[in-house]
Amino acid sequence: MACKLASLFNSKNCHAFPKSSTSKIGLPSSYFNNSIKNQKRIYLSTSTTNSSNGSSSFTWDDVVRVSQPHYDASDLTGFFQKIKICNRGSEMQYMFIPFVVEDQIVGYLHHDFASHLRRYQDVFIFAEENPYGDCVKLHPMLKTPEDRTAEVGQVITCLGKEELIPGIRNELYPVTSSFGSPVLFSLERAAAPYFGIKV
Repeated sequence: MACKLASLFNSKNCHAFPKSSTSKIGLPSSYFNNSIKNQKRIYLSTSTTNSSNGSSSFTWDDVVRVSQPHYDASDLTGFFQKIKICNRGSEMQYMFIPFVVEDQIVGYLHHDFASHLRRYQDVFIFAEENPYGDCVKLHPMLKTPEDRTAEVGQVITCLGKEELIPGIRNELYPVTSSFGSPVLFSLERAAAPYFGIKV
């Protein structure tokens, strides 16, 4: 705020206040002698500016709102609405099956897409008795990330030719269980959504 005022009252414009003394930054000394009420106005206007820039702030309006008799601090309706938004789509969870590599869930396959992978029994196995329930795993013979990348890549190529995975661009994407974890294998980027892997 002071910077904005300083630019308004630079040395060229100081003649607008010929009878008042000015500070070194070109502000009239009366600016510094304002009442607390005016300072609150300045604070509120800068708070409003900050909140419009995206940062959240607690303003005097919030103080007034919280002090109202009808305000209930234990009302968690807004909190539960945010949880509901985060959980949207969970009612369709039954349509997906976990994709597990080295006993870690790395994605989720839609049942329809998973049915196309059943043809490739030398690459994918459909496990039923495990901690994750029904899931799709890579064949245990595929022990190294390089072996997994090569074999899954051949399957993706076949599915691309059948137009089940459009937009193949020969760009590999590292598959990990979480950020910073070791790469388990690399997957064609166009196929990542079909395996439920975030890109």
